[in-house]
Amino acid sequence: MIKKYIRILLVDDDITLVTLIGDLLTAKGYIVDMANSCDEAEEMLRMYRYQVVISDFVMPGRNGLDLLRLCRHSDYDTQFIMVTAFGSIENAVEALRQGAFHYLTKPLQIDELTIALEKALEHGALTARNEFLSQELHKKEECYLESRSPDFLTLLANLEKVRRVDSTILLEGETGTGKEVMARLLHNNSPRSEENFVPINCGALPESLLESELFGYDKGAFTGAESPQMGKLEYADGGTLFLDEVEAMSPKAQVSLLRFLQEGEITRLGSNKKRRLNVRIIAATNKDLLEMCRKDEFRQDLYYRLSVFPLRVPPLRDRREDIPGLANWLLERLCVKFSHSRCALSDEARDTLVNYDWPGNIRELRNCLERALIITPGEIIHAEALFIDCRKSLPVKFDGIGLLPLRQLEKSYIEWALDKLGGNKTRTAELLGITARGLYYKLDR
Repeated sequence: MIKKYIRILLVDDDITLVTLIGDLLTAKGYIVDMANSCDEAEEMLRMYRYQVVISDFVMPGRNGLDLLRLCRHSDYDTQFIMVTAFGSIENAVEALRQGAFHYLTKPLQIDELTIALEKALEHGALTARNEFLSQELHKKEECYLESRSPDFLTLLANLEKVRRVDSTILLEGETGTGKEVMARLLHNNSPRSEENFVPINCGALPESLLESELFGYDKGAFTGAESPQMGKLEYADGGTLFLDEVEAMSPKAQVSLLRFLQEGEITRLGSNKKRRLNVRIIAATNKDLLEMCRKDEFRQDLYYRLSVFPLRVPPLRDRREDIPGLANWLLERLCVKFSHSRCALSDEARDTLVNYDWPGNIRELRNCLERALIITPGEIIHAEALFIDCRKSLPVKFDGIGLLPLRQLEKSYIEWALDKLGGNKTRTAELLGITARGLYYKLDR
């Protein structure tokens, strides 16, 4: 690592000491800034990015722990070395517990400080490298989030707004649109990303088991409870709990969840002990919860607790411009899964995918491609391998004898496409695979 690009912040109310250490580190090629209080250090942190902060523990006003917490709870990607008075092991332990890389005791030895500094820089570089690799892997895993769809881009923009706050999120959308993927994306880009993401499908569990799965139970709570069991909420403490198909929760479980959202505490089944937890809740549904509330099928007070920030995940038919890229990404993954040679879609197959309505959304698209890949011996998937009849997606009527005349069929298809795309003629022409001029000609005709 080139030292001239490494910036270090020294913080101590002893001006003579920081000046001496600053001169020594500057002579070694580092860029060194100095502060005599936490307030000054905070101002410096706002102006520059520091690889390492070396701070005294005891200073007038706020102490070194306050500065450490500031670095840990901000965007500052900084290694922290705490300096404590000789024999003050409690301060040192507390500093390490709260995230300091290392601690040194006074009087400072320059050789010891240099070694600690070099190790902190190595650790920082390794952490940054791991984070970079993780981000690259994350990009590859979720490259299908690249979109040209206005609805989907709006969703991603809203996810960006809420990723750093703890508001409860309600993801609404049809089955197969990727609501759990959105929940994981939100968790992975939040301050909770280092903690657990715990999904639970409320619709897949019997009513008698859902509460025990969520809240856990103590020994003897019911027949068969031979030992205490931690619930999903406890396991998600510090992280995120994803409640899929939340509309399937029983009335009793809804009451228990509402109590947790209000109080932040749970009580295991068969226990009187309350446990305080810090969990972010993301719920998902493919139903109209508000309509269910009107029919007394879902608690209205719980609905308003869950829908602090509701987000709609658009169906695949509303983001047709994304289907080719999404299909290619899925095909790449499927080729790896089945050890198949690299495979591509023919132009006709691609058009068939774009023109189909996908009632099962992304899940149906994946299954369709998997089936096509299995029966395709070569490297090109043709339309007939998809087993899709796009006529089922179009609002075309039959005359009782056979298909409508071609011109009438074309007219119905253009009208359908215009309606689906809100009258946008440019996007309609792209969907139909013709020029805008060609579309205008057909409309005039």
